[in-house]
Amino acid sequence: MDVAAKLNEAQILRVAVIDDDLSARITHADLQIENDRVAALLNDPTDPDREAYVELLTREGRAPDEMEDLAEPLAEEALRAQAPARLRSAAEAVLTSRQERAAPVQRVIDLLKELGVAAGNIDTYPSPQIPHDRLYDLIIVDYFLVDTAINATLPFIRDVLETHREQERPLQVILMSSHEQQLKADFKTIRPELKVSSSRMRIMEKPATDTHLVAWRAALWQLASDRAEVSKMERFINDAGTALAAAASATASKLWELDLQAMDLLHELASKDSDDYVRYVEDAISRRLLSALEADSGMRPALQQLDATLVEHRASNLLSPVAEVGDSRAAIHGLMHSMEWRASVAGLPAYPAGEPAVTQAHWIRKHMRFGMVLRDPDGTDWLNLTQACDLAQSEESDFGHSSVLFVRGRRMLPAIKPDGDYYVPMSAMMAQSENHVLTWNLRDVRAESILSFGAIYGTGWQVVGELRPDVAQNIAAQYGARAARVGLPVTLSAWRLTGVATSLRDLRAAAADALVAGLALAGHAVQRADAKQHELHLDLSSVDDLLNAHGAALDSAVVQLLTGVAIKPKSGGNKTAVGGRAVCVYFGVAPTAEEAIQALDSRLLQDAKNDDKIMILLWSSP
Repeated sequence: MDVAAKLNEAQILRVAVIDDDLSARITHADLQIENDRVAALLNDPTDPDREAYVELLTREGRAPDEMEDLAEPLAEEALRAQAPARLRSAAEAVLTSRQERAAPVQRVIDLLKELGVAAGNIDTYPSPQIPHDRLYDLIIVDYFLVDTAINATLPFIRDVLETHREQERPLQVILMSSHEQQLKADFKTIRPELKVSSSRMRIMEKPATDTHLVAWRAALWQLASDRAEVSKMERFINDAGTALAAAASATASKLWELDLQAMDLLHELASKDSDDYVRYVEDAISRRLLSALEADSGMRPALQQLDATLVEHRASNLLSPVAEVGDSRAAIHGLMHSMEWRASVAGLPAYPAGEPAVTQAHWIRKHMRFGMVLRDPDGTDWLNLTQACDLAQSEESDFGHSSVLFVRGRRMLPAIKPDGDYYVPMSAMMAQSENHVLTWNLRDVRAESILSFGAIYGTGWQVVGELRPDVAQNIAAQYGARAARVGLPVTLSAWRLTGVATSLRDLRAAAADALVAGLALAGHAVQRADAKQHELHLDLSSVDDLLNAHGAALDSAVVQLLTGVAIKPKSGGNKTAVGGRAVCVYFGVAPTAEEAIQALDSRLLQDAKNDDKIMILLWSSP
């Protein structure tokens, strides 16, 4: 580790050291620390030594009566030599003590010289005052900068950073102190307060011995190594902070859409999951926050900039280690989506079309992540179950033999559940604008070599989504070994409904093969965890339309259509009475008039008095 060469490469050539231990000034407070009796005599007009000292100052052309601190002239060697013995001795003791306290700082200065920083380029300041026309590459600042206090230190550093803001190369800082415990207590707050990263500022203990200089050499190496990328690093931190604040604000605002029923649903889900309610809700909200952060993407440009820089280091590791049933349902739907799916897939680098097959295989190895959902040219979705480590550890010579593994996805309406324990259905749609969920068929898999798939990907494949790692891992566990069970949060499904309201008379009169028609209705269905029945809810606007159009034929039981009608899905449709004047029939897909009539029982159809009854026909939106 050639620190000298690294400092020169980073152009760390001019250094300022700011420490009050470098001061030659002597104050009354300094004398008080060394000898309180001597300090007291300066305030005693009758003390002979004070009288003699005042006479000396007068002979030297000073005006003792106008001085704020009579001790300050003692800093001058010639005058100190003529001062009364007690004053001279105490003043020299002050300077000796300061020289001892300054020894660690001098070690740092000597180290800088040893590492090639010219003595003429090292400026020392005993107080927090640097001329604005003096620019540096590195400043080394004592934490307890003025009278063993820290009040002036951070404002001073902030001012110096501002003065150097326009410099092509960023000013770097070492904050040092011999008060190790105070540094340990404060170091976590110092950088956020100054808004500087560790790449710009290091916090060090003063080197009490030469042995401690090892840590200083490492700190200087790290600062020099990081200097060229400080602006990139701090851009990322600022952008990430902004993105986090925006994501947190958006998530907090969304929570106002929840009501007590929504919180009760979450409590039910937590109970069925044998999970703690508080932890379940916290996890749901945190995942919603994570989705908001991913959707923001505000920090991605900065991260991509860092990625381009850091990829060069991997070979040698150059850096040192040091929803609408109601508003609340929409919110619940968003939370459930976030628990299974990432909000978006980060943009992938351009696929190397036209390049050799081995180059394309390298692209697959680097960018194909476990849990990604890919869509082939025919529109079929495939879930990548190839573990990242299996791809990463594949040598180029093994590209023709190492495989990538995919499971086929089938798009299905949430109301339809396939038979067979080899199907793994999702609870939430991949895209919230869709009304189908993906069901993974563990019997339908695709495996081919990295080399082969590298070429095939370029024929129109694309990445369209990405599962949360734990969700993808659960599917992989079920595929690899059904006995390997990974517990997941219990979720519910919610999807849109479409339907019509018509009288039985009009339904009989319709063409048998024509799709049912009537007053258009809209709503949502919910299937709770482990429930066999679906809850059907009409939107308030549809209930209003229904009452306006058919109010005379309905009774008060119509409110059930708003609060929820429970009905078990059934092939060919299933029905339930809504009071005594309406019948709700639930289908998987839009039925024809004949199919709707077949779903009704014969007793209802045989009695002509029922012709005025209202048939509320509902199905999953296409």
